[in-house]
Amino acid sequence: MLDDRVRPEHQELEGITLPVDDPFWNEYMPPNGYNCRCVTVQVRKGEYPVSDSTDAIAKGDQATTQIGKDGSNKAAIFRFNPGKEMKVMPPEHPYTSGNCGQLSAVWHTLSVMQKIQLSGQADKCRAKKVVEEMEKSNARKEKDREIAKWAKINIPVTTSPETQLNFFTGKVQVTRRYLKEFSSHFTEPKLKEMAKDIHKIVREAEFIESKPLSKNSPNYQKKLDRGVTGYSYYRFKWGKQNWRLNAEIINDDYEKPYSANLLKKKSKK
Repeated sequence: MLDDRVRPEHQELEGITLPVDDPFWNEYMPPNGYNCRCVTVQVRKGEYPVSDSTDAIAKGDQATTQIGKDGSNKAAIFRFNPGKEMKVMPPEHPYTSGNCGQLSAVWHTLSVMQKIQLSGQADKCRAKKVVEEMEKSNARKEKDREIAKWAKINIPVTTSPETQLNFFTGKVQVTRRYLKEFSSHFTEPKLKEMAKDIHKIVREAEFIESKPLSKNSPNYQKKLDRGVTGYSYYRFKWGKQNWRLNAEIINDDYEKPYSANLLKKKSKK
């Protein structure tokens, strides 16, 4: 199929004729890339001149080389002969259960036969995804219980704003409810651990800016009813990364930290 959509390196494979037991066919049986339309046709011996095997392998290698940003050859998965190996796809191919994350994304591109062949793998992927989500959910819940238990020991039931001169209003209040909200902003259990360092974070936080509560803010009236009059933002370091601490300003008198975001590095122009 020679048209303007044919890749030059695939066009180089046009007309290659080799015996069925030639090493070339072990790795360069079409398809030789995503959306490859190359096909093979078995012909009678002597009907066409036999190609040079070494030259053909070099061309096949060229057609199945696509170096990614990480330096790996992303097209290497196509160096595979499904007929000889009795498999529709190689084990490491994203269409198989070894890479469940990509299976659903490419499902619509498969032929009916491939879908039939891979239906069992797709079921395994769905089951695997459900189990993984359950495990992640259980880990999050367990960590939330751990944080709640820590809060009962380290934060009194009732607290009052305390002097904190590095804060915009000069006063901060840390409550169990706000600590729970702080932790709930993270889905990764290891990041939820940050809640246990809240007192250290408050002490070391560096002021960035403050903003008044906007009338366009979601749930504006409810925030007003809670006494929210604005927001303040602070920079702090946790682990090896820089984070932003977000706090509500209550009645222009004190602040309540409620969440944290990873600070993105500014790109150099």
